[in-house]
Amino acid sequence: MKQKSLIYLIIVCSSIISCKKEIDSLSKNNKEEKTSIENVDTIKKKDITFDGKITQTSLELDLESRLEFKAKSLSKLNYIIKKIEIIETKRTRLISGLERLYKSEKFKQQEIENLIFESHSAFLKGTLVINEDKNTYPRVNVEEHIFKDKKSAKEAFIFLNDLKKINSIWYNISKEPSSLFLEENRLYFVISGGWYMMDIYKEVEKELKKKL
Repeated sequence: MKQKSLIYLIIVCSSIISCKKEIDSLSKNNKEEKTSIENVDTIKKKDITFDGKITQTSLELDLESRLEFKAKSLSKLNYIIKKIEIIETKRTRLISGLERLYKSEKFKQQEIENLIFESHSAFLKGTLVINEDKNTYPRVNVEEHIFKDKKSAKEAFIFLNDLKKINSIWYNISKEPSSLFLEENRLYFVISGGWYMMDIYKEVEKELKKKL
């Protein structure tokens, strides 16, 4: 009788242990599945920053272009828009210039292109002649690079400004007088028509920097 009771007890204990293992296994699988889902959701809300780290992108970040409004404001200085478009980032003067710099001087290229959400370009021409003898009109190209977050835009701006201070390096990006300025997550690259615009170039830059 005692032997039968012992056998029964062993069977019951084994069943309890087996059930516990099964419950623990199911709990572990559910936890892993939940973690996996959370990771996917998290990745969707994150972007790689300029320094290679991951940062949370603001869901309220404005990714709309403001270039058209800025370009139209130059009508006050007698410029008209000849062309304005969304342009492939790698084809812009700024990014293609960085690529040339990388190839010609073996400069360590920063992965700025991967941090840009969208790039826009505008070409404008002045309606008033500068030099009547040469029939020369002022012209300007303006690029707008919309970054995925403000932190990346600021770091890229600092990096590019440091490059700009070294003429022999910046020459690979722009031979003409040019400037950079930052507004939130937007980086603007302004390229003048040439050195003949040196006297009036700052007026263009000043107008573009005005808040809309």
